[in-house]
Amino acid sequence: MRIAAIDLGAARVGLAISDELGLLAHPRAHLSGKDRKALLAALVAFAREESVERFLVGLPRRLDGSSGLEARKAQRFAAELEAQSGVPVELVDEWLTTRQ
Repeated sequence: MRIAAIDLGAARVGLAISDELGLLAHPRAHLSGKDRKALLAALVAFAREESVERFLVGLPRRLDGSSGLEARKAQRFAAELEAQSGVPVELVDEWLTTRQ
């Protein structure tokens, strides 16, 4: 199963894809986060070209563990991506991953 991971950012969006066995992640060139419509179109095309079967989207939380504006943006983005691509999207808690 090929899985693509997305790290949403306002200016840049990080992207990586797993190998066919799901053992290793391979980074891809970042995408612009400034135009949501263009970003979604690029990810839909990427899913088709790379046979992506699932997207993972980071779900940021505040230091106290609560959800804020950025988490709601990630949730809305994940819903839009799933609707447009037809590929399941899973939100992954990224609380304190920067420290890791």
